[in-house]
Amino acid sequence: SGCECIGSDSFALDEKIPVDVAALQFCEAAADLLRGELFKNGYGQPDARSNQYAVTYAHNWLNQMLPVHVCQQALSASKVSITDSSSLGFGRMAPLVAKANSADRNAWEHALTRVCHDECEQLVRETLENFHDIAMKDPEKGISFTRSCASKVVQKVEAETLGCCSRVCGWNNVTCMSWPFLSPNQKIQWEAQCCSEWNVLKGSSRQRMCDSVLSPADAAKVSKNDVTEPPDVDTDAVIVGQDSFLFWTDAGVKSDLAKDYASMDGPPQVGEPVDMLILMHQKHLRKKGLDQGWFEEKIPGDESLLQMGEGSCEPPPDMVSCTETFKKWYRSTCTQETGWNYKNKAHNQALKCKFSMPAEIEKTPLACKKKFGKEKRVANYFEFKPDDQNVVCQKVESCKFLDKNHFAKIGDKEGAEERMNFEQIGFWHFVP
Repeated sequence: SGCECIGSDSFALDEKIPVDVAALQFCEAAADLLRGELFKNGYGQPDARSNQYAVTYAHNWLNQMLPVHVCQQALSASKVSITDSSSLGFGRMAPLVAKANSADRNAWEHALTRVCHDECEQLVRETLENFHDIAMKDPEKGISFTRSCASKVVQKVEAETLGCCSRVCGWNNVTCMSWPFLSPNQKIQWEAQCCSEWNVLKGSSRQRMCDSVLSPADAAKVSKNDVTEPPDVDTDAVIVGQDSFLFWTDAGVKSDLAKDYASMDGPPQVGEPVDMLILMHQKHLRKKGLDQGWFEEKIPGDESLLQMGEGSCEPPPDMVSCTETFKKWYRSTCTQETGWNYKNKAHNQALKCKFSMPAEIEKTPLACKKKFGKEKRVANYFEFKPDDQNVVCQKVESCKFLDKNHFAKIGDKEGAEERMNFEQIGFWHFVP
């Protein structure tokens, strides 16, 4: 009693995930406007929407409605509207821009013209390429704008953005190890491209990567408005590509969960990604699936430590979709990192090393490396300070208990120490 059957398209239009990120909102808004436009112009019936004239009309209309600068505004503003032509904002990085000195603020103003630009170019392109499915075909199958946008557009775009950003900064799932080797201007441009988007999910790889290069105080400021997943949900960051992807294991395929979805189109298989429909409709699935061994996690950035041991600074194959600028920065930081090692600075006292005093403040490790010229020393040493983005540089004059084999090379995952934040790391460049 009181039940009512509804069409699959009506069901689809009501389906939502608990939180939205700006890129997802942008795609949904475009699909919603397109659907309304098709109905308004007499293409509301499925047969009409599938004819070539309707497809051409829709593509041309979307092309006019989705210029890249509108997407940029949507991703860097706190409220998403694809029809709002107001100026760009600094997004979640606004608190840092507000306290920047005049030179850095000018750099931010310049970077603003590119804020989210590369991500938006891809987001607009993917939306245009997939609009026929998102707004016309999928609703008839009961697939919402949310799910269609997430699976066909946003997950891919966000994951590739995270991948490119993590490669450049040397993200190892705890710290951006290459960050000190970027120039001050490159750091600002990276933050504008990688960390300005509204809304980053709390606890996601995207948030942790962006916050890792900041002081705890600054990280708290920029993360203040990041979105929190509801208490009973832990898969949204996976769904929108801001976190590690989940893949079925042999144990997972044999689980009751997999059996419940065995009849779906594309049933669970070992090594295949967990379907978005399952992620959207199961509570606490990520933690439970990992704890039970049902899923294997592939963490964006876990493979992005620079492989110095391979002797090449050419961008790896997974950077093929990254911008030429990011590839250039990758080569540059990789080259600068050659010869630098790191160790938990808590061990410094046990090494019985004598450090030059007072410590010198420099902007880059290269300046630190050149600082002491031909002066006799065991190594150049620096610690990175996220609060002012400077390096505190010293020369190591002598050590009683120094074993170079106990140091890890930046980017060399084989035998690397535990992953640490910048408060724990000391960087060493040994002198022959």
